[in-house]
Amino acid sequence: MGWARESEEGEFERGLEGASLESLDTLSRELDAEQERLQRLYGEFPEASEQGRFIKRQIREVAGQSGSVKTSAIVRRNQRDAKLEDEHDVNTES
Repeated sequence: MGWARESEEGEFERGLEGASLESLDTLSRELDAEQERLQRLYGEFPEASEQGRFIKRQIREVAGQSGSVKTSAIVRRNQRDAKLEDEHDVNTES
């Protein structure tokens, strides 16, 4: 989670490409929890305050990262399912 929050966008995306499906699922849950925490925190500050604007930027960043992680997980699941289907087709043709 710390890596996701501290890395630049390109580094973050490259890291997702090499991550396992389990790692992606874990990171997705952690980012969702962080987004919820930030949203609660945002409610404690006036919207026009500097703190409120900072937290709002953090929420947008975490939401974007969460979307990227979820998309990577969907792609990874589709690839896994296609591979399993191909293996099943090969086994039933024999």
